[in-house]
Amino acid sequence: MKKELEITRIREKRERLVDVVVEELPLTIFLNGEELATLLCSPNDLKYLVIGFLYNEGIIKGVKDIKELRINKDKGISNVKIRNLDKNLKDVFQRRVITSGCSGFYNPSDLKLKKIKSNFKIKKEKINELMQELMKTSAVFKET
Repeated sequence: MKKELEITRIREKRERLVDVVVEELPLTIFLNGEELATLLCSPNDLKYLVIGFLYNEGIIKGVKDIKELRINKDKGISNVKIRNLDKNLKDVFQRRVITSGCSGFYNPSDLKLKKIKSNFKIKKEKINELMQELMKTSAVFKET
């Protein structure tokens, strides 16, 4: 999930040092032979990541929908065969990349979503406070 790497840090001066960085890999999911999406992700627990992704996208209703799931970590490929695929993948997924960070383009179809009408408001100070709390509880974030 993380590795030591020699880096160049520039603050008041330039210095070479060894630092801990998060390790990621691109994992391309093929569903019933068609490319579905590429996830930029931690190299751990890939099987569960793929299952969770398919479930959250509404492609499967549960693990029983999966006929076969193979992961080749070295090639960054996951091949999944499922039962009863009732969606046209070309309409739903247009070769997308899901980033691991807080930003990144998700799916072109997201642009067609209706605007949410809400009176919900949150102060920027509260957002900053919650971000700091999240960072405190993340062991990997602290190290990198």
